Amino acid sequence: MDSSISTERKWKHMSIAERSVHGGVPAMLILTAALFGSLLLLPYEPHAYAVLLLIAVSGSGWVGKRTIGVMAGVVATAAVEYFFLKSTMSLELTIFGIAAIGIGLCSGAWSAARERLTANRDQFRVLLDGVKDCAVFLLDAEGRVATWNTGAQRMQGYTAEEMLGRSTEMFYGAEEIQAGKPTELLAQAAERGSVHIEGWRTRKDGVRFWAEVTITALFDETGRLTGYAKTTRDVTELKSSHEALAAKEEELQVVVESAPDTVLMTDETGTILFVNGRVEQMFGYRREELLGQKVEVLVPAKYRSGHIGKREGFQQHPHTRPMGMGLDLNGLRKDGTEFPVEISLSPVKSSHARRFIASVRDISERRNTEQELQNTRLQDLAQTMIRETDGQILRWNTGMERMYGYTRAEAERTASHQLLETIFPMSLSDINSTLLRTGYWEGELIHRTKAGKIITVNSSWVLHRDKSGNPWRVIETNADITAVKEAEARASELNRLLEQQNADLTKAKELIEAQTQKIAIAAKMSALGEMAGGMAHEINNPMGIIHARASDLMEVASTAASVPAVMVLATMEKIRSTATRVTKITMGLRKFARETRGDPAIETEVLEILEETLPFCMERLKQNSVELRIAPIEKSLRIHCRPTEISQVLLNLLNNAVEAIEPLPEKWVEVQARSAGQEVEISVMDSGHGIPKQFRDKMGQPFFTTKQVGHGTGLGLSISKGIVEAHGGHLNLDAECEHTRFVVTLPKAMAKQMAEVGR
Repeated sequence: MDSSISTERKWKHMSIAERSVHGGVPAMLILTAALFGSLLLLPYEPHAYAVLLLIAVSGSGWVGKRTIGVMAGVVATAAVEYFFLKSTMSLELTIFGIAAIGIGLCSGAWSAARERLTANRDQFRVLLDGVKDCAVFLLDAEGRVATWNTGAQRMQGYTAEEMLGRSTEMFYGAEEIQAGKPTELLAQAAERGSVHIEGWRTRKDGVRFWAEVTITALFDETGRLTGYAKTTRDVTELKSSHEALAAKEEELQVVVESAPDTVLMTDETGTILFVNGRVEQMFGYRREELLGQKVEVLVPAKYRSGHIGKREGFQQHPHTRPMGMGLDLNGLRKDGTEFPVEISLSPVKSSHARRFIASVRDISERRNTEQELQNTRLQDLAQTMIRETDGQILRWNTGMERMYGYTRAEAERTASHQLLETIFPMSLSDINSTLLRTGYWEGELIHRTKAGKIITVNSSWVLHRDKSGNPWRVIETNADITAVKEAEARASELNRLLEQQNADLTKAKELIEAQTQKIAIAAKMSALGEMAGGMAHEINNPMGIIHARASDLMEVASTAASVPAVMVLATMEKIRSTATRVTKITMGLRKFARETRGDPAIETEVLEILEETLPFCMERLKQNSVELRIAPIEKSLRIHCRPTEISQVLLNLLNNAVEAIEPLPEKWVEVQARSAGQEVEISVMDSGHGIPKQFRDKMGQPFFTTKQVGHGTGLGLSISKGIVEAHGGHLNLDAECEHTRFVVTLPKAMAKQMAEVGR
């Protein structure tokens, strides 16, 4: 399968010259053979050349594709004209040429189509076997397993050899089989085209899981049922998540219903989708009356048009707006009365659409209290003027004098927008139209004071009418918000800069973490590579023992009529124990080499970690004539760690020790592990004379090494130090020791548990 795909891929990437050589040489050999055969048969069968050459053209197109096939047809036609017909204008030559070129073209096209079909079929099989999280297999018309992919083996526990030809009834429970459910589902799939079900299924080891199963019937061109395609997904965790989500939704419903505020949810069009029970007390509507209505039904008529615009603007730039943002908002009860409210808004993005949650609070009592306090200080604090509808100032209070610098005598009887050189956010006629229609207008204006200072004010206009309802006076209140606007602009710029810096820092952190992980993996593979030769010898020795024992047994069996059972048992026991030794070495190698970043920390014996690490370096110690000294280690000495990472630390320290003492006459390495209060100390000491003082402070720094160029990256000790510190421990050089001694200090497993309980 792989070779056909590779052949097709190579053919596609060949140049025209390469294709010509690759396919043209066999084609010319075929044509040459056919031509010689035709010449030999010419005395006996004059027209044999037509059959032989056309067959040769077909073969040339098959091996060389369409271009070679057409060229072969042309060459064959030329050969016929030269050797057999001796004429370029005969009808027979023309017919032969057309037939030869057509056969070469068709044969090449069929060959290319066949290779593409084979490659596509093989690629589909590779793709199907690559599906790991889903069981996808085929059944024959009787419901027996016809194919079995890797995902099915992982999910069900059965191999392809165990399943091929067997009925899928084995996955169903006894009650379902007795009720004939497997047969019924196949019949439904054949009738409907496909059937989708969910239910409990059982793996080979007896473990049950909740499965989502789809059975699709397969038919040939005549409509005859040829089999079924069955897809099975393990959705046990998804089912548990749905159940947990339902429980959380029920809890949330209780919380929302008990809230002291009215809570409602709308869609992007402003249609109310949900309200809690508080709405009946606050607005006077039953919740059934509001569902499906626009939210503007709760807004006074004079504010509805403005509310629609604000709602649409909020939807374009949604953000959480907490309660009490300083906005003067009113609600409308069912009986037509208005009351002041505070509203918090929160956009919520679901898997289907965006929703908006609003929490509405009645602040009538608080507003009345605030109004009473405000009225007592209005004359002294507020910046208010009374003017005609055309802008002529009738009353200019003390607050306006302080803010603008104009005295009452200077301001009254002048047009306000001319006196203050007002810059409006829209045309004055549009503002007056809004004022006349709604009786109110609010917005930001740009004014110039008497001293020439440009200020921004928040201006509120209230229209008063006479007894006949005609426009009479306008009360305008202005608040200087220049400092606020400037502060907002500065804050916005600072926020933008901070967001950019945070984004840059996040990217840098992610890059550093990724590179650190890659370096750690590379260092582990480097340490493993340094031990590779020794590992091979460590495996070859047991394999030699197995081979020798098996040879002895075969030799005895070949020379004697019977072999003593005691000898057979002893030999097989030796082979079994030696094979177990090889298995332990290879399993340890596989465990050490794999990715451990996501492994959980577990409680592990220090002795077990050391026993799994030493086989990686025993042979290297022997090859370098290094004596290994292991001090007695208590089996009860345990640490909470990722064992493979601690094994990597010990392997790095042992590697460094062997390399450091290689030129010394006395070579030994000593490993100790002892209890030190609430900690465990693991030390690796060699016969070297210690680290020079000028290098001690640099030990553990990335890329620092005392080895010769090409014999070290300077990362092993740095990565080891990072691993130990990530486990809450320390990696230190014992400067007081006369030899080179590194000490790994880690919390005891019990000490770590007690610390977590204390927190």
